[in-house]
Formats: sequence, structure tokens, C-alpha cells
Amino acid sequence: MVFLLMVNLCSAQNISISNNSMNSIYMGIPTSIMAIVENTKCDEYFLTTDNGQISEDPNGNRCNYIFTPQKNGKTTIFINKLQRNDTIKLGEKIFQVKNIPKPIAKIGGMHDGNIRKAVLVAQKGIIATLEDIAFDIYIKISKYSVLIIREKELIYSDHFFSNILTSDFKTVVLNCHPNDQIIFFNIEASFPNMENKNLDSIIFTIEN
Repeated sequence: MVFLLMVNLCSAQNISISNNSMNSIYMGIPTSIMAIVENTKCDEYFLTTDNGQISEDPNGNRCNYIFTPQKNGKTTIFINKLQRNDTIKLGEKIFQVKNIPKPIAKIGGMHDGNIRKAVLVAQKGIIATLEDIAFDIYIKISKYSVLIIREKELIYSDHFFSNILTSDFKTVVLNCHPNDQIIFFNIEASFPNMENKNLDSIIFTIEN
């Protein structure tokens, strides 16, 4: 899907502004956009916006820009040209900027359900994934807490300041009984250019 603006100017030119990298634009995520003005060199015009920042393409392509919105909602990108020290607007395109959906915390590709001890201790740690999002973004798990409950009684609790399942914790897991419940909670994820988010808990029941 490409976002496209077509504007007919008095000189019969066409203008297009398109989103190169994904189907949607998300708050805080740098997005590649392309702006083309018919019969005009790319270095003869420039883009501005009412939301966030627009910078030149780091690879030196003068027709491409990097757009990083700072808030969600209706956003306008303007294509402009300097004429005798005056800024002349050639056209504009309205985009809808979305919030990034909350990631899902997983261990071994699972968020909940029954799990064998051997499977759990084989995992390196907690990861966070974005469902149905057509781009890659690095999400760091900065901390989490964990409880183990046996027959409605708390038998273990701890806090960790990384995403790693430590060797000491794995030793505890290996001593768990069938039907023990392990709850990972207070899972904090950090995003580029955004505030940290608390993710939903991971809840496992030990099988054997």
C-alpha cells in the first residue's frame, strides 16, 4: 500500500508523496517517504510537517526523506519550494499516524498455557513481539518479576533487571512440581524514541 498525493498545478505538474517502507505510519518510528514533483529536480523543493521531524535521506537520495512523527492522529506533510526567499507551498498530503500496538511478551514463542520444565529452562529469556506489523523494531525488555505458586501458596519470588532467565532461576524451575504456576509480571519494554511500556504478564503451568 502506498500513500499518494496527486496535485495539478497551474503548470500542469503532478506531485506525489508516498510512504516507501510500510502500510501505516506509527508514532515515534522513522519512516521513509518519497516526494516527486513532475519536471522538477529533487533538490529544488523540500518537505515540512505539522507533526514531528522530517530529515534528509541518510543515503543521499534527494527525493527521499525520513519522517518521524511525535504524536498520533491526523498529520500533514507539505511539499514546498523557495522562490525569491519566500516559501511557496506546492502541495500537501494528509496521513494518519497510529500508536504502536502493545507488544506481546513471550518465552519460547509462548505467552501462556502449559509448559514442560525442560522447554522453559532451554530458553534464554523474555522477548517482545509486535503482531501484524510489517516492519522490524528493536524492543528491549529492561526488567521483570516472577512468582511461583504451588497449591495457592507463594513458594518463590524475585526481580530481574534484564530479559535473561538466569541459571539460578532455571534451577528453581527444575525443582518445580506439576501444576505449579509460574507468573512473569511487571515486564517493562523500551522502544526507540518512546516511553517505556508495561506488558501483559506471561503465565505458565508446569506439566512435568
